[in-house]
Amino acid sequence: MPADVRYTTKGPKTFTIADGADGSAVTPVDLEAGCKLIAITCADCQYVTAATNITAQVGFGASDGPFALYEQDDPGIEWSKGALPTTGTLAFLLTHATGARRLRLILSNNADGGAVVFSVWGLDEGAGGA
Repeated sequence: MPADVRYTTKGPKTFTIADGADGSAVTPVDLEAGCKLIAITCADCQYVTAATNITAQVGFGASDGPFALYEQDDPGIEWSKGALPTTGTLAFLLTHATGARRLRLILSNNADGGAVVFSVWGLDEGAGGA
């Protein structure tokens, strides 16, 4: 039988994009270990402006990068999702084949009227019992 696969959760860490900013100057959250799965939520999207997309930057160690995140199956295309909701909540999962330790989120339009707050969890894969 194959070994069980278990995940250790890192976080939640908070990534806050201030009113009038896009996140590009915010210090990346540090998940303290390379994580192949990164869960991201926003409990209140009211300060996301209409027609806003999101991109990400990642780092693999404590101080490298951050580097623009590209599609795993097509490294010529930068990862981007949008248009984000402007009300309600948002949740999504990023996958990274080798594991990213640090993450920065960048909006295509500045937050308007207040801060956009994301919660970030890293899921660190490890082998369990037989």
